[in-house]
Amino acid sequence: MICEYALDPELVARWHDPREWAFFREAFGSESGRFGSCFPRKVKWQSAVRRAFHQAVPSATEDSIGRRRLDALLEKLSERMIERECSHPECPAWLGKAVAEHRERPFHGILSTIPDKSVPAVMTPDMLFDEYPPAAWRVPPDPASPRTAEAFAQALAPLLNRSREVVMIDPYFDPGKQRFLTTLKGILDVLWGPGCCVGTPVVELVLSESKLSADLLISRSKAHLPRIIPAGHSLTVTVLKERESGEKIHNRYILTTLAGVAFGTGLDAAEGEAANVQSDDLCRLSSVQLLKRWGQYKTARGSFFNITAGPFGVDSAG
Repeated sequence: MICEYALDPELVARWHDPREWAFFREAFGSESGRFGSCFPRKVKWQSAVRRAFHQAVPSATEDSIGRRRLDALLEKLSERMIERECSHPECPAWLGKAVAEHRERPFHGILSTIPDKSVPAVMTPDMLFDEYPPAAWRVPPDPASPRTAEAFAQALAPLLNRSREVVMIDPYFDPGKQRFLTTLKGILDVLWGPGCCVGTPVVELVLSESKLSADLLISRSKAHLPRIIPAGHSLTVTVLKERESGEKIHNRYILTTLAGVAFGTGLDAAEGEAANVQSDDLCRLSSVQLLKRWGQYKTARGSFFNITAGPFGVDSAG
């Protein structure tokens, strides 16, 4: 779904030069699937980049062209970067911290000025221009996933583990049916599991008053969702309804502030013998699609749909 790359501040400091930045501008473009990681922590990482710039260009001032270019680049990059918690502050050097973090909660790759032959995920710019770039530089294609809770959770994990806010939309979700609960449980277990890199994410489930009334969706949600929510957590449920001649509520999505995923069939798992043969296409949304769907289902939903219930919280049973 997405690929996270830890970015060495000393490498990023070089990107004030348009010739150094040109390749990476495309490599981390909005449709590439690659996301930089401002590890460890955004403010500290940005300070390290600026410090590395001034060490490399000691004559530069805060008003110099190179510094202004770098500041603009950092602002643009930070709009879609992943901010991790630092788990190894005892390591003195940035690469040591990144490698230690990678061994516990792997990055897809680590871009550095220094190679580390013992860690294949560590890549230098020279390696990317080789005839055969490192495998870690390759962005996997969108999966044709088996319609099982385990397969969905595995395919979505790179996105779920790095998202601070997650909105799941399924207009046909029935909280009273096990095939929906099984998939939702698998997703929640990943979201709030040990692989989470960004603290405790906020999660919302958006349903639709179509086949089932809002009252029935509410009662079933309160009756069945608590037992699948991990202990100590809660999610928010909202019920929408189409307006006459308005936008349809049909497609199934998982939306985050980083990226979004559309499902061809739905978020429910196949049952019985069908589980061995059925698959679904999970497709990452373009930046334009994500912006539109995030507005429709999150920030401006009242402008597109009628909100017939919620948002209301559902806590875990434990």
